[in-house]
Amino acid sequence: MHIVYEIDLPDNPRKDFTAEEKSLLRPIAETLAMLDGNAFFSMPLEDHKEWYEQYLPEAWELWHSNGGLASWAGQTSWGREHIMRDANPAVKALWDQYQTMVRLSRNEG
Repeated sequence: MHIVYEIDLPDNPRKDFTAEEKSLLRPIAETLAMLDGNAFFSMPLEDHKEWYEQYLPEAWELWHSNGGLASWAGQTSWGREHIMRDANPAVKALWDQYQTMVRLSRNEG
């Protein structure tokens, strides 16, 4: 079976994204990389901090065309968690602590 996925980008696609946008777009960008047969996430790239970032313009078009956080895209598991963190300072504080522990754990090796 051969399935083809296409995402039409505008003539001048968006290329700059905030850290918050990257966190929301990353699951989509990584999925697009896998669909493209290009999921080499541990390989460093010259123009991108991480491999998935080369798929951010396509991920943005998909996310944005589904309404972003304010609409259907916001109903994804990671969208709902993002909204919950923004609405609840205690959850946000625990999330930030968790993210710090993940970064520290990566640097221990």
